[in-house]
Amino acid sequence: MSFVGACFLLFVSVVTAAERTLQNSCPSGVLKTVDPYYLQVQNGSCFQFVKNKMRTYGDASADCRKYGGTLALPKTQSLNDYLIVQSVKRYRMLSPIWIGLHDLRKEKEFVWEDNTAMEWNNFAKGNGPDNNIFRRGLEDCVAIDPYDDGLWHDFQCNTGFIASVTFSSPKKMYICQYTIDLVDDKGDLNLKKGDQKNNSQQDNGHQVKDQQDKDQQDKDQQDKDQQDKDQQDKDQQDKDQQDKDQQDKDQQDKDQQDKDQQDKDQQDKDQQDKDQQDKDQQDKDQQVKDTPDKDQQDRDQPVLNDNGCQTFNCDKDCGMSGYKRDGKDCQICECN
Repeated sequence: MSFVGACFLLFVSVVTAAERTLQNSCPSGVLKTVDPYYLQVQNGSCFQFVKNKMRTYGDASADCRKYGGTLALPKTQSLNDYLIVQSVKRYRMLSPIWIGLHDLRKEKEFVWEDNTAMEWNNFAKGNGPDNNIFRRGLEDCVAIDPYDDGLWHDFQCNTGFIASVTFSSPKKMYICQYTIDLVDDKGDLNLKKGDQKNNSQQDNGHQVKDQQDKDQQDKDQQDKDQQDKDQQDKDQQDKDQQDKDQQDKDQQDKDQQDKDQQDKDQQDKDQQDKDQQDKDQQDKDQQVKDTPDKDQQDRDQPVLNDNGCQTFNCDKDCGMSGYKRDGKDCQICECN
């Protein structure tokens, strides 16, 4: 047998083994209605990854029970890691995903949908038994959060007040888990032969579609990032222009204030100069007023003779008696 032939037989055997595992682990109703691409087998259980239908917790749980299953029961770290890896890497389920855990019966006592108690948990901080006291009685159903490393968060099970206030939809993607007894190749759970032949092609087709979806998501994200950047640049330009306009206005206001101050200073100086001139003029006028007229002084100055006495003028006639004399031996107008 050639090497190529051996590889082909190996490939066929791997695909056949995977198909038989799927046949032996998933209910016939699921196999008839669900695209095999969305079915995975792990630890003897069949998992259905429901990506394209968003349900409230109650509706999602009812959908799983339709074929005898429950919402997924990741009771161990390894199973929880497996489910989150498959959800993100294979199916691109990037928002919270319902699992079969709740405390609807008694607050803070979480139980699985198979009625077993929760022993191991993977709650994020502030969730589960530690949930905020104001939200604790309203958020009773649990979902895996791919954006929080697969940690568990509790949400409102159905539409209500919290969902409307926080704008968080109670409808989410979900994972169903089916656990059944194994059957042989002749059991009722066998896939149709036509489906067996097409499984490989369907899987490849889904991989191509997933890659296209991823490329489109990446492009949409790039477009959004570019739009955000353009908006940030525009906002920054608007802010810079506003800052510049404010600076220009502040400078104009300062220039106007400086000019007003200069005008005021000049007015004050002119007023001071005028006041000084008025004062100087008043002082000069006062000096002129206080200074006696020289001609008047000359007129008021008595005329003295050679002996130093004033020229004698008297309207009295003292006859032979004669006139009196003062201490300077000058005649005065008085009779002896």
